[in-house]
Amino acid sequence: MAAPTTAIAQAALIRIVRRGPATRWSADLGLAVIDTGSIGFAGAAEDDRRRWLNSFRRMVDGLDGPLQVVITVTPGPDEQTDAPASFPATLDDMRGADLAFAHDVRRSTASHRFSTALIAPEKHALRLTSVLAEMSVECDPSHAGDEVFGAQVANSFQNHAGLSRTWYVERLPGTDVEPGWLFRLLPSGLKLTLSWHATPLPASWIVNYLQRQLISMRATRMQDSNDPALAGAIPNAEDLQRRLASSQDKAFHVAVYLTLTSPTQTDLERDSRKVEAAARAILCELQPCTFRMLEGYLATRPRGPDRLQRRRVIDSSALVTFFPWHEPDLQQAGGLFVGRNAATGSPVLVDPFDQRRYANAKGLG
Repeated sequence: MAAPTTAIAQAALIRIVRRGPATRWSADLGLAVIDTGSIGFAGAAEDDRRRWLNSFRRMVDGLDGPLQVVITVTPGPDEQTDAPASFPATLDDMRGADLAFAHDVRRSTASHRFSTALIAPEKHALRLTSVLAEMSVECDPSHAGDEVFGAQVANSFQNHAGLSRTWYVERLPGTDVEPGWLFRLLPSGLKLTLSWHATPLPASWIVNYLQRQLISMRATRMQDSNDPALAGAIPNAEDLQRRLASSQDKAFHVAVYLTLTSPTQTDLERDSRKVEAAARAILCELQPCTFRMLEGYLATRPRGPDRLQRRRVIDSSALVTFFPWHEPDLQQAGGLFVGRNAATGSPVLVDPFDQRRYANAKGLG
């Protein structure tokens, strides 16, 4: 009996094996990806802001299935240099020099570009595009597939673009947040992807859920009547339950993820501190997806699944503040270079002869 006992004692009960790089996920082509244009929400007039928010609210309230929104920040890949600019030798070369200068501005690290995509089941894509058209947002359905290849470690995911680290939003900034607050989580100069997943909840389920929460909070308050957080939470929950029961609002399960990608480990650590500092500045709490960086990375990919399920219940009024457009980005193909975007540093290219945009324009020369 001694020999088998010794063999069992010497055998490893748990083995830790490093997994090599491999294809970790392929996109679900049953989901539609709608690439959208930009909206100058930040500097718009109050009437335009209200009109866009109302249209976005109607889109959110009309959801019958899950919706994913992906906001990508792409900085310029080249370092800014002090090399002297080349001047055109002849008048015919001025157009080429103008476009070359705009190209250099676009690729400088002082420039970055926001892009927003909406992902939903194919049967709901037509409804989304109609709302986007009502908001005057350009949209372009994308059918390109996507695969994720790489290796996962405890605090990052190694992929073709470098090293990626993902956080999930543990605590929102508060009750009084302005539309566009998500963009304050995106420091300039970093390659970032922010994604939120929203799934509508049945009214009967959420009303019963809030009733159970209210019973629990009232019982807790009877034991501790001096808790200020509880004193404010109970009236808010009662008001939300009333609005949901009367169909004035709609409830959703919402999860928010943020992925940072850097070329080296040193850059990743330095840039991570910038992201966390930006979150602290707006009283938002981020938690890293430690040991589950692959799942976090996938949650920020278009058509990516939300395997972590770091969800919270949010009503329509709060979800409207997740408005996914903020700064304008006017770069018309073949346009004239007229300057740089003050917010993003990107070149501004305007084609004054574009009849689709400027049907009533009159050129003088």
